[in-house]
Amino acid sequence: MRVCLAERYTVRWRRGDTVAYVFAEREAADGDGTVGAIATIPVSKTGWTDVAEVRAVATRWLRERTRAA
Repeated sequence: MRVCLAERYTVRWRRGDTVAYVFAEREAADGDGTVGAIATIPVSKTGWTDVAEVRAVATRWLRERTRAA
């Protein structure tokens, strides 16, 4: 599952992964590798159910990152 945010970040998560990977550029997230990931977002033990939930968590991560900067 891949979520592209307007701020040019891409969050990628695959079922079974314990973290979602954050990429700074949409193009960097192509393929199945994690090379180029700039951060990870922990996934709940039950995982995520749909793209809307991944988007909500990714948006929250970006908001927190922006506040910290």
